[in-house]
Amino acid sequence: MLTIGTNGIKTFKVIARENVSNANVILKSETTGESFTDSVTITESKYYNDFDCDFGTTLDESSFYTITIKKTDDTIIYKDKVFCTDQTLSEFSVNDNTYIEHSSNNEFIII
Repeated sequence: MLTIGTNGIKTFKVIARENVSNANVILKSETTGESFTDSVTITESKYYNDFDCDFGTTLDESSFYTITIKKTDDTIIYKDKVFCTDQTLSEFSVNDNTYIEHSSNNEFIII
């Protein structure tokens, strides 16, 4: 799963099935079903394919999207899930600062 911000240009590093220089990136909201498409130029960097996308300010905070990268002939070369947040990685917490402690008496049974 990838993590991106809500606005501006996003930089991606992925390992695609094929190396291509031009592709279409489709980002689809799992909440609304709305799709955003951007044509990108992909560069190879060691084992990764690097590209920048600009979806404007249309992405929602704390939302999940599916990302699909297609060659110009519509062949899918990459598919993944994206989580959109403006928090930095050091600030982000899945449980949103809520720690749930489970009580246990540590008993067990040996048969």
